[in-house]
Amino acid sequence: MVDSVRVPPGRFGEELKPVIADALQAKLEGRVDRDLGVYVAVTDVYRIGEGKIVPGDGGVYYEVEFDAVSFLPEVNEMSEGEIVEIVEFGAFVGVGPLDALLHVSQIADEYISYDEKQSRLVGKEGGIALSEGDAVRTRIVTVSLNERNPRESKIGMTMRQPALGKVEEVYRSEKMAERRAEYLRLMEEERAAEEAAKAEAEEARAAERVECLECGELYKQITGSHLSTHDMTVEEYREKHGEDVALRAVA
Repeated sequence: MVDSVRVPPGRFGEELKPVIADALQAKLEGRVDRDLGVYVAVTDVYRIGEGKIVPGDGGVYYEVEFDAVSFLPEVNEMSEGEIVEIVEFGAFVGVGPLDALLHVSQIADEYISYDEKQSRLVGKEGGIALSEGDAVRTRIVTVSLNERNPRESKIGMTMRQPALGKVEEVYRSEKMAERRAEYLRLMEEERAAEEAAKAEAEEARAAERVECLECGELYKQITGSHLSTHDMTVEEYREKHGEDVALRAVA
């Protein structure tokens, strides 16, 4: 990033880079840029241009290149934050350096009432209760950043979607889902092992049988009695299928 900063006369003589970093932080912190979001912190100043003096101004101006951390909320982004304030129409949730509104209509699929005495939002069916300090997982549904007046920036959130809600309850549900998935995986492995064992047993049984080439049935031994059902003798069977045709299973 590139910007110009002013170093006041009172800081002349100090090491320049920290002075520039302080000036950048004071100038940019909390400022909103529509493309970059909210400036959070200056992390490094890596080039300082030649100082320039403006007539009538005792300070010195420097063009500098620097790195900074910024926060740009995006629609559909999932976020976890702490409730910083409960009001009648919803809860304000800390999202990075900003506070987002979780409107009562976006908390749950039940009527939500405001408990002013205890500063809580409570579901009519008892399914949810929100208080200041609660950690919640939400999804951003609207973003309106105000560059002229950052305090007027607005972020809207919802909890009325799967995997959203109070963090402790979401994590509990996820843990239960993980345990169920693990149980199903083990059951599937056990079923697969049983099927494999059955198939192996069938193969073993088949290996102990010899196939009658006339009817395709398996027997431990193809006897003259069986061949008589095909109007054949053992000699005729061998003559038809070969002298080395198997008549007895090999154990």
